[in-house]
Amino acid sequence: MQVEDEANRTEIGRLIREIYTGGGNDVHYDGAEYVGHAEELRYIFCSDSRCNFTTYPEADQITSQRLLSIWTNFAKYQNPTPEPSELLQNITWPLVSTENGDYLYVDINENLEIKNHPKEEIYARWMELYDNLGFTDFDTY
Repeated sequence: MQVEDEANRTEIGRLIREIYTGGGNDVHYDGAEYVGHAEELRYIFCSDSRCNFTTYPEADQITSQRLLSIWTNFAKYQNPTPEPSELLQNITWPLVSTENGDYLYVDINENLEIKNHPKEEIYARWMELYDNLGFTDFDTY
């Protein structure tokens, strides 16, 4: 699908990135932070014996409601936060932009917070390795 209208392309380009660091993670691997791949699906599509959300911690229940609201808004309006919402702490989801080198995202935790440059520390270490050990006669993307 190609979107010709610039306004729609901008809306579609909103970044939906959740970093949720709490809750119902049943599996833990040393060195693996946050949650596992597709773990948010448990909070959205309850499909197993752990479907009783009332047994989840309150913070997880709120996070589930927030994820449902964000995803539903994005599906309906191409905008995760089309209007202020108390559930979403009245945030406005930032547009994706590289004009200033910013990479804004919403950190979904007990509170929603707009942050910049996820994994900046790790990226800086990779850049240092590349600058010190990389070969200048190769293109790297």
